[in-house]
Amino acid sequence: MGLTLAGGCGEKASTGLPPTSDNSDTQKGGSGGGGEGSGGESSGPDANSGCTEPMTFTDLKAQVQEFIDYNSAITLSEAQEDIKKAALVPIPAPCCNDNSAYVCCCPCNMAKTIWGLSNHMVANLNCTAEEVGDAVQRWITFINPGGFSGDSCYTGGCERAFSDNGCGGMDETQIVFE
Repeated sequence: MGLTLAGGCGEKASTGLPPTSDNSDTQKGGSGGGGEGSGGESSGPDANSGCTEPMTFTDLKAQVQEFIDYNSAITLSEAQEDIKKAALVPIPAPCCNDNSAYVCCCPCNMAKTIWGLSNHMVANLNCTAEEVGDAVQRWITFINPGGFSGDSCYTGGCERAFSDNGCGGMDETQIVFE
């Protein structure tokens, strides 16, 4: 049974799963894998994982699109979803801090980047929950060095740029950068 949430930014998620998940704990999307990635993808060091270098964030527009694409293209196994969940549940969603980054309140462009980055690190790079959580925290800082209020979804921030305490829009084909 698929669990998708209708509505826009600011509506509460009640499933306990990311809005694009179903009961099998796998990310909705393509056939898995999501490609090999491009430019600067790796993660924090851990001798027991595939992560050998810190994940670097250098190009906001390119990496936003890349991570959104990973969100759509990568299907996680149940075990991989557990790693993603362990990484994201402790992190408050930047735009609605009464939710975790794992569920957010809606599938906004910011949430899709976080979920896609996490999917890529878990599925393609074999990263640990700690490594994924660290990279997500750094990604959140990269997209808005000034920080987020934690309530932008509830105060009209859905269509604002990340750097303006916003979600970067709700439509992945129309990402708000400025």
